[in-house]
Amino acid sequence: LMPSADPAACGIMASEVRGMRRERLWVLAFLGLFFLANLALLTRFPLVHSDESWLAGLTRNMMESGSPAVTEPFFDLKPRYPHAIKLLFHALQMPFFGVFGYGAFAARLLSLAAGTLALGLFYLCCREMAPFPLSLAATALASASAQFLFASHIARQEVLLLDSALLLALILLRSREITPRRAALLALVAGLSVGLHPNSALPALGAALALLF
Repeated sequence: LMPSADPAACGIMASEVRGMRRERLWVLAFLGLFFLANLALLTRFPLVHSDESWLAGLTRNMMESGSPAVTEPFFDLKPRYPHAIKLLFHALQMPFFGVFGYGAFAARLLSLAAGTLALGLFYLCCREMAPFPLSLAATALASASAQFLFASHIARQEVLLLDSALLLALILLRSREITPRRAALLALVAGLSVGLHPNSALPALGAALALLF
């Protein structure tokens, strides 16, 4: 005969599962509210920066030519040479232009999605160190930062680099020991970030220093 399960232990486990589901629903509701609220203001704040039109113009040129081996069409006074830096950013931006057309809204939608993801990753990092109420409060406070809102609205790479840094931090926080698989995962995230911006070296350096301690 199989031993019967302890009713008290089963009740505790069921209560913990329900608590985790409630936490998940609260976080998803908050992230959804953040996304929808900022969606309405996406093209109003901030004013369009010249970097946005430059990056978006290069993305459109890649789409129209059908090749990533192109340069900006508006810098044609001297020969220019294509490179792989920022290639991942342009590849991520292309579907938004394909669905919503070329414009400020489509260009910025990637940043808003990445900003929403950054809040989710930030919450998970906080949750590794603090209880649910404090973690959610810290996430809400971060979402109200003017600098974070700027990065989440402007069609540049800053918030995507923040995603990379937070993902590296989350991997480290959840690693009791650095196994070869964990090290490979850290290297993969850091390596892919090169396709966003050269400044990806900063979160990669931070992760490397964290491995020393």
